[in-house]
Amino acid sequence: MIPLRNVVAFVALSGILIKASAQEPTIADCAGSVRVCIDTTFSESPGDSGTVADLGAGNHGCMESNERQGVWVRFTTNATGTVAFTINPTAGADYDLALWGPYAADPVCPTQAQPIRCSFSAINGGTGLNYTAVDLSEGAGGNSWVRYLDVGTGDTYLLYVNNFTMNGVNFDLVWDNEPDNLIDCLIMGASGTLQSPVAFSMRPNPATDRITVSTPFTGTVAWMIADNSGRVVLRDRATWTERGTIDVGMLAQGTYVLRLVDAWGRSNAACFVKQ
Repeated sequence: MIPLRNVVAFVALSGILIKASAQEPTIADCAGSVRVCIDTTFSESPGDSGTVADLGAGNHGCMESNERQGVWVRFTTNATGTVAFTINPTAGADYDLALWGPYAADPVCPTQAQPIRCSFSAINGGTGLNYTAVDLSEGAGGNSWVRYLDVGTGDTYLLYVNNFTMNGVNFDLVWDNEPDNLIDCLIMGASGTLQSPVAFSMRPNPATDRITVSTPFTGTVAWMIADNSGRVVLRDRATWTERGTIDVGMLAQGTYVLRLVDAWGRSNAACFVKQ
């Protein structure tokens, strides 16, 4: 596969100069990795090996076949804890995984390091990180499971989930973290740019004891309130159906910023006044 990212090709044809633009990265490329913001189940269907060869001998670890039909995922942790997960194919398929990190900022793609967790097991079915495995990496003869992660605040990780069978079968990524709200895009100083802002409204503004937020977000929504100095004073997550209520009665009078993010990284922020 010829690397195409950040490449502009010039071809002379019958005396005419033709400029071919580089292909945009997809979720099958490290540079197009999906930022997972909430530790609810993440589902995806790998399509191909992407437009860029991100894996090779210098960084593929146990993934001897490099990229076949995969998805790149990023996540950041908001506290000290442990991360484990299961990659569940929705039908028969041999899935593999490789994980790099921790990074203090978003990783540069392609990553130059070897993975810190890797499973190339030839067994069909679930694979992942659990609390009983002791090995950090395994080849084709492995049992599909490697050791969990010990993580800290603000650690970012890069995960490649690969369908070795290449049969188009979807997978579910199911988290088993301690604490269970460990994955977060709203931590102060978290790296990376969230996806395009999504408008929301809140009322009343000024507020006294609570605000009602109307948003196109549904499902699990994480929220954070910061004061004028940028200090986070409240944070939580809840299941919303285009509307949610936040108790602000304990806040001192002043101006605050409310920021929301959903599981897919869609985010926005707005100011409100607490009377």
